[in-house]
Amino acid sequence: MAKFLKVTPTIQRFQCNPQELSVLAGDFSRCLMPGDWIFLIGDLGTGKTTFVQEVAKTFDIKDKVTSPTFSLIQEIEVSSSWTSVKKILHLDLYRLKYPKDLYYLGLESLFDKTKSIVFIEWPDIFSKEDWNNFFALTQCTEPSRMIQIKISYAEKFRDYEIVTVSKEGF
Repeated sequence: MAKFLKVTPTIQRFQCNPQELSVLAGDFSRCLMPGDWIFLIGDLGTGKTTFVQEVAKTFDIKDKVTSPTFSLIQEIEVSSSWTSVKKILHLDLYRLKYPKDLYYLGLESLFDKTKSIVFIEWPDIFSKEDWNNFFALTQCTEPSRMIQIKISYAEKFRDYEIVTVSKEGF
C-alpha cells in the first residue's frame, strides 16, 4: 500500500515566460519515465494544462491536448521512438467532490507502470490519507515516482517549483 511519508525531496525552481516554457517542458519530459505521476498544483489559469500541452509536444503528439475538466480523464497515445513512455493519462480532479470519487475513475485499469505516465491537475483537493486509501482500495499500481509541480503566475512570468519524491517517499 502506498504511504505518503515526510522525506527530503529534490526541489528545483524555474521561472520562465510563455516563450521559454517549451524549453522547460522539453527538458522535463526527457527526465520522465514510465510509472511517474506528476501532480500539478496551482490556481485557476496558472497554466497546468498548458504545461501538459507543452510536454505532449515534446513526445511528438500532434493531436490537441485539452483540459479534461468535464471528461475527468484523457488518454494520449505516445509513439515517439526516443522514449519508453507510450501513454499519457491526463486527469483533472477539479470537479470531484468526495474522496470516494477517486475510486471510480478506473485508473487501476488504465495505468500501466511499464508504459504510462500520469498528469493530475488539482490533486491537492484530496488529503494524503485519501490517496493512501485510493491505492489500498482500488489495487491501483503505485507510481514509481511522484513529481509535484507548483505553478504560480506573476505578470509576465510563471514560477515552477518541481519537487521529486522517489517511491521510498510514498
